[in-house]
Amino acid sequence: MENLQNQLNELYLDYMNKVFADKVIFDQIQNFEISSPIFLNCNAEFGKYIDSDNKVLYVGKETNYWFNQKERENSGLLKDISDYDKYLLALTDLYKSFNIGHNYKRAIFTFMDILVEKLRSNNEKTGILWTNLLRHDYFGNGKVPSDVEQKITYDKNYIFRVELEILKPDAIVFVTGPKYDYILEKTFPGIRKVAIKNMAIGEICLLEHKEIPRKAIRVYHPDAHKYQGGDYRWELSSVILDVIDK
Repeated sequence: MENLQNQLNELYLDYMNKVFADKVIFDQIQNFEISSPIFLNCNAEFGKYIDSDNKVLYVGKETNYWFNQKERENSGLLKDISDYDKYLLALTDLYKSFNIGHNYKRAIFTFMDILVEKLRSNNEKTGILWTNLLRHDYFGNGKVPSDVEQKITYDKNYIFRVELEILKPDAIVFVTGPKYDYILEKTFPGIRKVAIKNMAIGEICLLEHKEIPRKAIRVYHPDAHKYQGGDYRWELSSVILDVIDK
């Protein structure tokens, strides 16, 4: 299964060759105005993705400084990033050591932990990987400007679509909320949102498109869950579990 990571690495090198060719983008990433991209490592221990028989992809919005300055310095990422092979290795190593955020207390990862615990209670061979619709954030403060977004979602956000082709998840949980639906629609033209029971589509919905798994669901970003009450995360994870375990 090492071939899986090799395919991802080829995709990420292709992305750098295309997107970093724009000098403005390259300089912004070099100076960390735009964050280093998130590049997945299938060998992250918590994920157990490669050997799983129920593969789940957990999709956020953008990276939001997913490693700190000390880790950046230790990885050599403060230096010239033009050696793409070295840069890729540093980023995939950081992803592996980050361990899909399992030991972090940010809402996006604590909700993932709840969901994974429930999924693995039903099927202990459930694997998970975390990725994002957008590869980068802006100054560690959320979404990049629209002109940058156009460049990093080159060719209908091909990097995310090819990740799906390589990873072949059985289910996808988009914790992107309705404000990022326009990126989903750009990535998968003609995507359909389908209501779940009597719940509002803005809150939670199924997604249907020929390029995504049948079990695909989009929910509020976990940062918003706290506004829904103390039990909301557990209730929402149960709804997601019902969809994935059907």
